[in-house]
Order: sequence, then structure tokens, then C-alpha cells
Amino acid sequence: MSSPSSGNVSNSDRLNTVLPIYKNTYVVYGQNLARTHAENIHNRGHQIEAQMNYIDKTASGTGQRLFQNLFVGYPSTGNVVGYPSTGNPSGRCGNVHFPPNGTSDYDWNNSTAVLSDIQSWQPSGGPKVPVLNSNWMSRNYSYPNQSTFNPKDIDSDPQYKWLIYWFQAIPGYGNKINYGASEVSDWWDIFYNWDDAISKNRTLWQSPNAVIVPGAPSGISVTVGNAQATVSFSAPATNGGVSISGYTVTAIPISGGSSVVTNSVGSPVTVNGLTNGITYSFSVSAVNSAGISSAIIAAASYTPMAVVVPSITVQPVSAVTINQGSSATLSVTATGTAPTYQWYLGSTAITGATLPTYTITSATSVSAGSYSCIVSNSLGSVTSTAEVVSVIITPVVTSNPTSQLVRSGAPVTFTVSVTGTSPTYQWNFNGTAIAGATSASYTLTASSGNAGSYTCTITNAAGSVTTSAATLTLNTTHLANLSSRAVVGVSNLSVGFVSTGSAAKSILLRGDGPSLANYGVTGVLAAPALTLYNSAGTSLATNSAWGGSSTLSTTFTQVGAFPFTATSSDTAVLQSLTSGTYSAIVTGANSSTGAALVEIYDADPTGATSRLVNLSARGMVGTGSSIMTGGFVISGNTTETVLIRAVGPTLATYNVTGALAQPSLTVYDSTGKSVASNTVWGGGSTLSTAMTQVGAFALPSTSADSAVLVTLPAGAYTVQVSGVNGTTGNALVEIYEVSSP
Repeated sequence: MSSPSSGNVSNSDRLNTVLPIYKNTYVVYGQNLARTHAENIHNRGHQIEAQMNYIDKTASGTGQRLFQNLFVGYPSTGNVVGYPSTGNPSGRCGNVHFPPNGTSDYDWNNSTAVLSDIQSWQPSGGPKVPVLNSNWMSRNYSYPNQSTFNPKDIDSDPQYKWLIYWFQAIPGYGNKINYGASEVSDWWDIFYNWDDAISKNRTLWQSPNAVIVPGAPSGISVTVGNAQATVSFSAPATNGGVSISGYTVTAIPISGGSSVVTNSVGSPVTVNGLTNGITYSFSVSAVNSAGISSAIIAAASYTPMAVVVPSITVQPVSAVTINQGSSATLSVTATGTAPTYQWYLGSTAITGATLPTYTITSATSVSAGSYSCIVSNSLGSVTSTAEVVSVIITPVVTSNPTSQLVRSGAPVTFTVSVTGTSPTYQWNFNGTAIAGATSASYTLTASSGNAGSYTCTITNAAGSVTTSAATLTLNTTHLANLSSRAVVGVSNLSVGFVSTGSAAKSILLRGDGPSLANYGVTGVLAAPALTLYNSAGTSLATNSAWGGSSTLSTTFTQVGAFPFTATSSDTAVLQSLTSGTYSAIVTGANSSTGAALVEIYDADPTGATSRLVNLSARGMVGTGSSIMTGGFVISGNTTETVLIRAVGPTLATYNVTGALAQPSLTVYDSTGKSVASNTVWGGGSTLSTAMTQVGAFALPSTSADSAVLVTLPAGAYTVQVSGVNGTTGNALVEIYEVSSP
């Protein structure tokens, strides 16, 4: 190294006269491409040794040369530092050629441990720990990413690893290492500020109160304006032992122009006299009585220019409509000096929206509104016109249509509730769009032709959604059959029924006598006669011996009635009747008597719009096998609530003689299990309400008549009416349809 302040400084005394002296310090290394990275570091180590020996030369001959004697650890003889070829660094830090455990030159890979204070060096001797090659070989370092540099080449090189380890033991800034009454200096500052150290006669130690140059300022920031700049910074971490007297701010043009130097006592500093359009680099140094610090340099360069107030040249579009989940970009174009941008939704600033464009991503309902942008600089601001963003929200079903079970001919309404922007509706039947069904609800009249699956597809510009399916099912549950068995004699066996609906009802009536014998009934009516009457008492049909009609036989099979022999005297009538009230009477030919069965069947196909809503039978209640027995059938796909009455004493009100004084009513299912029974109905409000609903004549609340209200699944049922305590008399059995779902 050659310096105008110190002359030649080399690690070899033989070379201290070969380098010329120039006005700037320079260093020459004996490096060539045949040597490794480690040799380059090796040369730097020798340069440090030479610099330290030069600075430390004033202590020659005292035995206290701080670097060689106390740091490196070699003894001195007179004013000559010992450098034994056998090593023995005396438990200190060693040097470039000799680690603390070295026994010869370049002994960097010695695995024998010796005690050394290299990890906590003190001039008077620091705490010693065992030191060997693993101390430096086990350390890992981060290296620059260069294509010509392979860290593996040096990570395994003990020379390189030792030198880096040794460099870390050299005292640096703020080391706080005592040397007698003094403190050890920042040796690295001496290495790299060589001429300054020589000019100030710096030593490797200094008084704790010694004044040195301050540290460099930090945190520099620059704002440029019209031919000027404002430079802000933070004071140095150390003032060098004395108050900082000021700061020097230097603006250096990158190309062309002249540097501008401004002195100040603190931050911020306004630098005037800059040339607009020229780019400058800015630096700040601190000054105290010992001199001027190293400079902190701004990371970027800056160009001052005349400031122009912002102006918007292209406004945002006035309105835009986007679909939910999509994106839209709003933009504004502005002129002016160094404008800044802030987008707003309504009066609220949008965080991070500080560019000339703002993109709405994955739009939702909260994205809708009025957007504007404020463009600003140091001279003022301007606000753009508003851009109104509308978001079409994808339809979402909040309430699906519900399935319905109704009678044929009943009105049905399916309804859907949705959220979304301007939805349109299309109802579908079994997957096919229904013409004209484009509202949130769809109403129809139930029939066999439109029973099925209904959905609604809701659509807007953002998408579509289809509801879950709702099923329309026809309620086919109805009273399909009534039969009553009693003794014909003193009184006739009569039945009544009520048909309702807009269409005619096909009814099969049978008066059974002789055929009952086939089923174990004794004393049967040998020759029954059957007559059908309307509500006016007009005979509509009569029959004595059914005659084996094929039409009737087919109907028997259709409705599930047991067959008659073709030559039997049993009676049957198949009649089509309009809505109304009817009765049928079974008598014995020539005033004959015996057990008879009267049957009423709904002979319409399933799903007919008209149905039987009331069936009744009146006859003599005897004892034993001669009690009044009736049967009925509920047919269909759901349950039916029926009102069943056994009327005795109240018949007297209607001029019926010999009425049963106190009937007892029991209902059985097809397994013979009792499902309901009653003796004396009691005048309950529930029963009274049901009687009123179906149009049944009123029963006195204190009467001994019987009644039950029961909900039954489809199936066959038997009603038995007997007299309490074995009494006999005329009774009326009634079955009314109250409701079904």
C-alpha cells in the first residue's frame, strides 16, 4: 500500500521503497488467476498486519506493542517482535499464518486444541477456551449469488475459514475493550480511513474521552421541488465524544451541472440552486471538532422540476354495470407534477387504491356505489367526476316451492323466494318449461294430467339457479265402500249416501241375501228387493235378482266386491248419479224376513273429481249375531279423518219408532283391532264442530247417541253397533268424510 500520508506500508520490509507516492492512497496485491479466493483474503490479512505494525510502531522496544505482542501473541526481543518458526502464539489470537494452535506456517488445519482468548480478547488477557480447527471449519456464511463463484470451493478451505474467523476477532466499532486507562480503538476504522488516521496520529488505543469524528447520519429521505430539494435525516448514533456542530448536504449531479453544498445545523435541510431537469445524488455528513463523518447517500437519485398543479384530462366513465364475482377497472388520466391518487367509494377512501387505475375484483353487493378519484400534489388537488358502479347480484333461492297433496280440481299455487338483481322466472313441469309461467308464483288447477314435478329457474345477467323440485300429488283418498248387515223384517234395511263433485258419480248398490249363506250367515233373506231413491223420494232404480249381468260382474271385480252366482236372487244396481243425497232400501219379497247386507261402492276410476262424502245405514239392532254390523273402505294414498256416529234415541225426533235407546259404537281395522269406540258421545266441542262442518244433523249434548272422530289410513274397517245391556231397536250408522291432507 502506498499513501501520501504514510509512504509505503507493506507486510514485507523489502518492498517498502518500490511503490511511488501519489496524492491518493492505493493498494497493490500480488494476486493472480492461478490462486484462489482464500489467497486474496490472505493478502488482505497481511495488509492489515502491515497497517497495524505501522500504527503500533511508537511502542517498539517496550514489550507492549498492542497488535503483535498482545493481540497476535508473539513475544518481543528488544524492539523486534519474535516470529518463531515453530509457532507458539502464547494463547492469544494468532495471525495470518499461525492460528492459536499453529506449530508452523500455514498450520490452519491443526486439530490439536490449545487455550486461547481469541473469542473474548482483552489486552491483559481474556477468558481462554480450547481452540482448534473445528472452531472455524464448522462455521457457515452467506455468500453473494454469482455465476463464477462456487461457495463449495472455499467452505472446505481451512485457510479461508481461519482468516474469516480471525478477522472477526479484530476490535471494531464500540468494542469497549479496556487497555490500561485507555480503550482500544476501532481498528477497522483505521484500516479503511487510513489517511485520516495518519493525519490525526491515531493509535490502536485512545483515551475514553478522546474526540473522534462522529458516525454517519441515517434515515435519509429527499423530496424535490422547483429548483430545490428538501433533505431529511436522523442524527448519527455516536457524536464522536463532542457535540455535532453541523451537517453538510451535498447534491452531486449525475451528469452535467455543478455540485451544490449546503450546510445546516439540523434536519431537514432545504437545498436551493438546483437545476430543473438535472438528476442529483444526495448525501449527508455530520461535523464535529474532530472532523467530518463518512456520508450517508440516498439510495435513489432525484430530479427537481417546476411543479404544475394537477389537472384531470380523462375522466372516469359515468357508469358501469358488472356481474357478481366479475371485475371492473376504473381509470383516470391526469397531468401535473408528481401527482398522487386516492380513490373513494362514496366519501370513504379505499385503502391501497393510490394508482391512476382501481380494479374491483370479484364484485359483491358492497362493491356497488359511486366512485371518484382525488388527484393531488404540493400545489393542490382535483376531484374526478363520479363513476357509478352497479353490481348484478347472482340470484339465490331463499325459499323453495313446497310439495303439495291436493284433490283433483283443487287450486294449487307454487311460490319461490329469491334474492338477486332483477330476476326473471320460468316454471318447469317435469323438466319442460311451462309457457307463460314467468312469475315468482305459479297457480294451476290440480288434475291427473298435471300431477308431477315442478321447478323454477331464476335467471339474470349474472347467472341462473333452479329450485329444488316440488311434487304435486293428487289426493285420491276417499270413502270407497259402505256395507251394513241387519235383519229385514220388522223394519227394512236402508242406506243413505252423499255424492259431491262437478262430474257424475258411478255408484254400485247391492242388496245381498242368499249369497250370505256362503259366508256362514244363517237365516238369510231369501229374496231381497233393492230400490234407489233421490232426495225427493223418487225411485231411480229397482232390482229383484240381479240376473248375472256381465257389466255388473265386471264392476264387482273392479270394486273388489265378492261375486254372486248368476242365478242367485241377490240384487244389484249400477247407476250414474249427479251430486246429491240418495238412499237405498232393501226389503223382503212378499214380506219375507231374514238377514241381509246392503253395499254401496264408488265405481269410478281412481282420481275422479266426484266422490262419496257421507255413507249411512239404518236397520234393526238385535243381539248376538244380529247386532248391526257395517263395513267401510278408505281408498287412496294418505290418511282420512272420518266422523262415525251410531244414532239411536235421536231418531225418535225424526218419527222413527222403536229406536235403540243407548247404542254402543266400536270401530275395528282389518286385523280385528279396535281403533275407536264410544258409548254416549258427551256433547264435546270437537265432535260438535265436526258435525257442523260435514252437515250432519245435530245431536243433543245429553243424548245417549254415540260418536267418534278418528283419522285412519287407507284400508278396510268394520263398525259394530249394539244395544247397551242387550237392548234392541232401530239405529242409524253414519260415516262422514271430514278431511284428508
